[in-house]
Amino acid sequence: FFKNSTLIFSSEIKFITNISSEKFYLNKNKAIDYIRYNNIFNDDSTLFKNINQVSPGSILYYNDDKLKKNYYYKIEDRINKNSANKNYIKKIIKNSIKLRLKADVKVGTMLSGGIDSSVIQYLSSNFNPNISAYNISFKDNNIKDPEREFILETINDCNIDANFLEIKFNTFKVNEMLKTIEMPFRSFTVPSQMMIFKTIKSNKKLKVLLSGEGADEVFSGYNKDIFIFMISLLKKYKFISFFKQ
Repeated sequence: FFKNSTLIFSSEIKFITNISSEKFYLNKNKAIDYIRYNNIFNDDSTLFKNINQVSPGSILYYNDDKLKKNYYYKIEDRINKNSANKNYIKKIIKNSIKLRLKADVKVGTMLSGGIDSSVIQYLSSNFNPNISAYNISFKDNNIKDPEREFILETINDCNIDANFLEIKFNTFKVNEMLKTIEMPFRSFTVPSQMMIFKTIKSNKKLKVLLSGEGADEVFSGYNKDIFIFMISLLKKYKFISFFKQ
């Protein structure tokens, strides 16, 4: 929050609203983005007017009653000719996982059955054969987990211990979750993860989990990204592959 030379910063919005004498109102533009497009991360604004987030890869400088933003990391500056090379991608993923396994506490993985978490599980098991995997599923007779067979296949291939945590829909405490994350969530992924984190921390005494979060953004894993792939086929004159897809 920065207004009339007054700067208040915190890791939580609720701290700012509690300490400031300012009256905070709904950011209607942000609310519309969420309702219409299910989008809440398109800029540094929040659902509260005059309360902003620090943009990813940036640093804010406060001096002489002025606030200045500098970027120390931009994704476009990191793109190079090796970005699409399979061996290069494999190398940086392996190095990234190996680095994060260097911990003085027990480390586990979140295994959903998707490609991203399965890759992380496979590589993690190579570096640490004793690592355990955790999965969360809904305990409802009317719901069948479509990725269960992929999870079991990965567990069998990696020869690891797996922990299946079951939850019920009626155990979701929406108000508590919204108070914690302070932003509306776009899918059941967020409440599911909050529940699995809470359960693992209390029962398994585990503090570090590796997950595949963010892989869809990096590797264009969303349904809308298929158009980018299809256009790339046309640009390469791969018409047969285009029509097969």
